[in-house]
Amino acid sequence: MPKAGFFYATLKRSIALVGALVIVSWGLEASFRDQFEEPGKGARLRIFDQDPSLDKENGGISTVFIPRKISAGPSDLFIQVVQTSVRPNSNGDFTDYTPKTPEFDSVHTFAVASSVYQMYIQDLWVLSTLFPKSLALKQATKIFDKRKFQILKITPHAGEDQNAYYSREEDGSRVLMFFSFTSEIDKKTKIHTCQSSEVVAHEAGHSFLDLLHPEYFVSQSPQTGGLHEAFGDLTSLFWTLSQPRQCGNVIIDTRGNLHRQNFLAVLAEQFGKEIGLKEGLRNADDDVSLLKVEQEVHEISRVFTGALYDILADAFKAAYQAKKDQQDMTHILADTGVYLRHLFLHSIVESGNFDPTFSNVAFQMLTLAKARANAPKDPLDNLGWPGFIKNQFTRRDVPVALNSRALSFLDHMKVKKAGICGTIHRKFT
Repeated sequence: MPKAGFFYATLKRSIALVGALVIVSWGLEASFRDQFEEPGKGARLRIFDQDPSLDKENGGISTVFIPRKISAGPSDLFIQVVQTSVRPNSNGDFTDYTPKTPEFDSVHTFAVASSVYQMYIQDLWVLSTLFPKSLALKQATKIFDKRKFQILKITPHAGEDQNAYYSREEDGSRVLMFFSFTSEIDKKTKIHTCQSSEVVAHEAGHSFLDLLHPEYFVSQSPQTGGLHEAFGDLTSLFWTLSQPRQCGNVIIDTRGNLHRQNFLAVLAEQFGKEIGLKEGLRNADDDVSLLKVEQEVHEISRVFTGALYDILADAFKAAYQAKKDQQDMTHILADTGVYLRHLFLHSIVESGNFDPTFSNVAFQMLTLAKARANAPKDPLDNLGWPGFIKNQFTRRDVPVALNSRALSFLDHMKVKKAGICGTIHRKFT
């Protein structure tokens, strides 16, 4: 079955695009907005902030709030944990479970995946009000408004493997699978990939993009596959910036210079180090060029992810100069992250039903940024986003021009991949 995750394997070519996504209506016709309850309702859950390796004593545990009803599992209308089911306490919360137990892992994986969905669904609603004439945004919100897709099923402890992945099966079922492995460093410590918020957010990102563009999942284009991987990595980054405590920690780590070594840029620190890498699986703060990178989906994704990270750094620097007398640095970073997230998600939604290249999406971002600058409604509209976008993609040899295919010969290369991910691929340095 196709799988999308951290590693590289073989795609079954037999999957046809027609009927690739089996749409199942659950008979739930109320708007997704009805699920965001009024103040005083909802559920509290506990999670690992980032990665267990970042805090040796307690794993950096935080309590998060999801403003809708969460049932046993945990489960809601979009997501369900199907292994080591847990129940809420008398207050409707999932806060009574001990960290680093299967029960806590069930709560943690659900909470991160659910908050990723909540983040992006709310983004779509905001964008659809900002751009009411966009048919693509209307269609995207309708997907979640009617919930015409199968629930995402999570297995936190799926077995022994150095892997984690999202998969959409032939019957339309959608699963997130997280595996465990023994450290290659000390040969005894058990590493559970589900305990990394970044890994969970990455895989949840794959599953969300698959609902927006199911055709991308079976594409054989390296750049489209790279976009899927970049979407996962960027989901981890944007999700981290959406957590107030973590956004503040980024400022503390970097003193406001996002090009200092920091946990926001490095993906899955524990995972990477325990399989023998110097840091995490990937580092978003890079200068990788499309002309020089290996044409494998995880490698090529670094070009796109790196461009957006540098756009974030450029925009944050400009936003700080513009707003430093009005807001503290943490809030400015959070607002800048939201703006870039909206710009990126909107460009993905508008990219159409084809095999998009990096240039196609970059051009969408540039076009949207110019449109927002020409009719500013947000204080951040006039930061200079078009210049940041053009500069960062161009220096990575990604043309930002209308209908540019950006090395079109690469789009027709036959690459072997299972959805996007599968077995180990170590070239993440």
